[in-house]
Amino acid sequence: MDSIPVRLVRRASTSQVLGVAWHGGTLCADDVMEHTGFTRSTTLQALGALIDLGLMEESTATGEAGNRGTGRPARWFRIRAEAGVLVGLEAGHRSMSVVVTDLVGEVRARRSVGIPDPEPSFRQDTTVRRRLAMAAVADALRGLELGPGDVVGLGIGVPAPVDDQGCSPEGQRGFWRVMHADLLESFRQDYRCVRMENDAALAALAERHFGAAKEQRNFVTLLAAWGLGAGVVLDGHLVRGARGGVGELGFLDRVPGVGGSQGVHEVVEKFIRSHWRADQLAEGHPWREFLEDRRPRESLLADLNADDPVTAPLFHALADRFANLFTLLATVYDPARIIVAGPVAGDIGAILEAARQRRRRDTGMPAPEIVASSLGHDVVPLGAAAAARELAMSEVIEWALIRRNLTQRPTQDEAATPPRAGSVP
Repeated sequence: MDSIPVRLVRRASTSQVLGVAWHGGTLCADDVMEHTGFTRSTTLQALGALIDLGLMEESTATGEAGNRGTGRPARWFRIRAEAGVLVGLEAGHRSMSVVVTDLVGEVRARRSVGIPDPEPSFRQDTTVRRRLAMAAVADALRGLELGPGDVVGLGIGVPAPVDDQGCSPEGQRGFWRVMHADLLESFRQDYRCVRMENDAALAALAERHFGAAKEQRNFVTLLAAWGLGAGVVLDGHLVRGARGGVGELGFLDRVPGVGGSQGVHEVVEKFIRSHWRADQLAEGHPWREFLEDRRPRESLLADLNADDPVTAPLFHALADRFANLFTLLATVYDPARIIVAGPVAGDIGAILEAARQRRRRDTGMPAPEIVASSLGHDVVPLGAAAAARELAMSEVIEWALIRRNLTQRPTQDEAATPPRAGSVP
């Protein structure tokens, strides 16, 4: 150890201490020492360095255990939430949606912009997609009087398989390539730390960080939007596969009883249009209003009722579909929990309850718990921000050093003064 410069050791210890704080809430030196094995002196030096950088601050609130033992009260520390921001972008096939969060995940801004002429999606102009995505992010930051230099990390979610290098395959008719649109490379020109993932995978990360999977190591998030996709976390790790296709559910088109990989809203619209005309329904019925173009299809799911003779057949068809789909996902992935997420999650509770009762019990495996997400339309951009936070942990010290060097120009006397104990070399 004597051959390693003290400044390098201190820099490594600073990064490890930040890692403990990055994943925790309010903590004291004893918490850090327990996780790292560092001495109290090294721990306090690292905490002091992080405070100097503006990444951490002392907290007046104590941790869960309160003051420990006798003697002087413990000093408590936490990540300084306002030190920078994280950006989550959902580059969907119909819109670009952005959330901006602080460093502990509190949402500070939202933006959304529609994509002109989104259909057919495989013919979208990738240049337009890049321009809209970058403009949406810039607009969200501008509303907070921030720019790219204030962004610690940026995450991007696309409706396409994404491997661990951020690459997507071509897809049928080039759809996946169009959705990818080289967004990763484009954003890396202006932002230091950028990560791209499949949208359903990001929904899973959102549930792990903010939602129904905080204590789960094995779960599947079923993203039910315009289509169906799965984000799979096994043994605590996001699973992608060689080309990012683990959660792709296109194979459902070849499986009887699950209704293919069509999205829920598509299934609802197709059923209504194939079974009813407007003049067959009572005035004021939501389906009649939809057929007369007075009601959006996204609002229809909430009106499904097993006791309504009009809507009951579709209610039962969807319950059967989800029951078979849950059985299939449970057999393939063996999760402890399946979370239904996306725009439909808030309206699907009764259907999920019916589906739970209809699941097959002859698989020989315990059935996973089935729950609906509480994260709503934000689930993918929130997951993108969470993915950016995971990646940024290893880069944030360098980011903070760059910002400090840009904002602090020392005098000649200050430049000649050796750094004090606890400062980052």
